[in-house]
Amino acid sequence: MRVKLKLAVAGFSVIAMGSIAGSEINAQVGSERLQFSFTHRMRIETTDRAVCLDADGGCGTSYLRNRMSIKARTFPTRQLELTAQLTNEFRYYLVPENVDFSFHEIFVDLMYVRWDSVANVPLALSVGRQNLTFGEGFVVMDGTPLDGSRSVCFNAARADWTIALGHSLSLVYVNQPVKDKYLPLIHDQNARLIEQPEVAAIAYYSSSWKKSTLQAYFIHKDVESTADYPVGRQISCPGVRLQVPIASRITLVGEGAYQFGTSGEADQRAHGAYGYTEYATGWPMRLPKTITVGGIHLTGDDITTKDDEGWDPLFGRWPKWSESYIYTQIHERAVAYWTNLTSVFLRTTVPVATDLLLSLDYHHLTAPQRPDPQRDFPGGSGTHRGDLFIGKLSYQMNSHLSGHFLFEKFAPGDFYFADADCYGWVRMEMMLRF
Repeated sequence: MRVKLKLAVAGFSVIAMGSIAGSEINAQVGSERLQFSFTHRMRIETTDRAVCLDADGGCGTSYLRNRMSIKARTFPTRQLELTAQLTNEFRYYLVPENVDFSFHEIFVDLMYVRWDSVANVPLALSVGRQNLTFGEGFVVMDGTPLDGSRSVCFNAARADWTIALGHSLSLVYVNQPVKDKYLPLIHDQNARLIEQPEVAAIAYYSSSWKKSTLQAYFIHKDVESTADYPVGRQISCPGVRLQVPIASRITLVGEGAYQFGTSGEADQRAHGAYGYTEYATGWPMRLPKTITVGGIHLTGDDITTKDDEGWDPLFGRWPKWSESYIYTQIHERAVAYWTNLTSVFLRTTVPVATDLLLSLDYHHLTAPQRPDPQRDFPGGSGTHRGDLFIGKLSYQMNSHLSGHFLFEKFAPGDFYFADADCYGWVRMEMMLRF
């Protein structure tokens, strides 16, 4: 009876949200110097065993996930911007049934000041809680990986200098505590945002000419040891990203980085890279719009040496290549901790209709290093992680309402324990914004 009631509540929420967004919305979003916006993201996420790969492990979950944000921006002058955003995300569990409902907490997702054209030079400064994304988010995207996609914010000071047309340099200082301590919380839940305190400095150069882009960066991150995580790390990471059209419809994209530093008493030496070729077909509706072939290589730690050769994703712990596989990484290292992974992947996008897009992905996953035989998980003896299939149907009703249906299926290989089971993972989303 309780499960049926929860399913009824979830279904009613989806219908109500669609009805609201399907009608005409006449919201006052503010004047030229004062703007307001609101977003409501509702998701139903279900998996049978993505965390444990065991049909008898009791790790299946199904929940309704709601995130609401209210954002205000004001422009006291043409050069000055003040932005603040409050966010709340709560989950209502269908499975397991013994998880009580909690409204969770209201927190400050964004609060920053941005000053453009400082001293009448092409320099912009922004200080406070803000989002940071460089390139495709390979090394900088999410500052709070333990709260899922509730937020991706950073406590940061940033300077952006436009050196010349098509050439810019960004300098960033980041300070990420384990728990939110810099700004007030309503209904504080003592939630962890990361495992260990992190401080970092980022220098990111970007240049573009015609249809090509070159980006080069250097990141240094200090990870402080704690009682729960006694191994501290100091990592330096130079890297380069390049995007070049090699034919009228073919684009080549690649990014690679090297890491050096220390991990506890061990020296750290690692590298990571990805690359792909994308073909824009120019074919008509209902035929593939793009076809992509690519690969990923992230080094793993060789347990037979005293050094640490494992790739550290830095601030790239988010579902870059899969929304579900990040949960399988929890018992291996940590959620969304992309490391010791190689993939050959194929992707295509198909416009089913003007407002409906289908994307299909296939990953053949392997590992540069075999798993630690002294650990129960992953528990295998080989390097074949498995095969991952992803299908996503995205819908854009209008400027206020969008949604998608996402399905992922993973078949584990010999990297995992004997008789490891396949998992399925499903998400339905509706996003309302105005």
